[in-house]
Order: sequence, then C-alpha cells, then structure tokens
Amino acid sequence: MMRHALVLVAALASGCGDNDDFDDDVDVDIDENDDGDDGDDPPPPGVLRWTATITGYANYGTIAGVANVQMTNGAALFLATVSLNSDIPGSVRPWHVHDGTCNSGGDIIGDDGDYPRLIIDNAGTAAGEAVVDVGLVSGEAYHVNIHESDAQFTTLIACGDLVRL
Repeated sequence: MMRHALVLVAALASGCGDNDDFDDDVDVDIDENDDGDDGDDPPPPGVLRWTATITGYANYGTIAGVANVQMTNGAALFLATVSLNSDIPGSVRPWHVHDGTCNSGGDIIGDDGDYPRLIIDNAGTAAGEAVVDVGLVSGEAYHVNIHESDAQFTTLIACGDLVRL
C-alpha cells in the first residue's frame, strides 16, 4: 500500500508541469530500499520518517496498531499510513496526525478531509493512508489519534506518539 501512495505522490508531482510548486529535482520515491516491512529501513538522505505504536484507551484497550509518516526534508507534503487491529468489525474510524503528544493533544495537521476514514473489516482490521499538503518540522512533537466515529468525533479511542527515526 505504501508504494501505491508513493506512486500517487509521484504522479501528482510529475503531472503538474513546470509551473507547479514541486521541486522537479526531489526524488518522491523516498524509500528506494524498501523491503516491504514498512518502517525499519533507514531513511535515505533528505527523508524524514516517524513511527508510532497505536494503543487503545480505556474501554478500547484491545485496539492496537502502527502509524508511519514520511516526508522529504523541506517538502510541503507528507505521507501518513495507519493500520489497526482488534477493533469492532463494521466500525468507521476517523484518524489524523496532530500537533503535540497524546497527552497534550493538538490541532489536526492538514484538513479532516485529507484522511480517508478507516473501515474496520470482519477480522477487526483496517489500514489507511493520507497524502497531506503540509510540511512537518523535524524537532516538533506529533501524534496520531483514532476517533470513535464521525458522530462521536470528540471521543478518542486510541493514540500513538510519533517518534522520529
């Protein structure tokens, strides 16, 4: 799934012509050494990468997952992926990258519409990815949180602090 998103980002960057805001010299396929394990390869020079372990809050303690974020240093665009397991089949979960930590909270990075909803399958799993037209700052704190639903958007059910790799 990560490669599909990177192909999408590459298509966006190359399809805009010379009058776009993308630096034509930037290598968008930022994980050329990817061996399919999504996260433990060292990032190539100029690539920033974060990862988070998602854990459920009280009453949602069985929910677990992983989130990863990648961005070319200095770019105004990042790719975020999330996967969940042990959730309730049929649930639809909003998710986002936020400023701050799980304890401090913070604003959504980008727009809510940048993050497709996670639809929990019959096995209790879901995966999603988002391309967000905002740059992240290397030394800042970020986290990924999972909401109960659109109807209960203020109820957070799981969270993970992003750690810079």
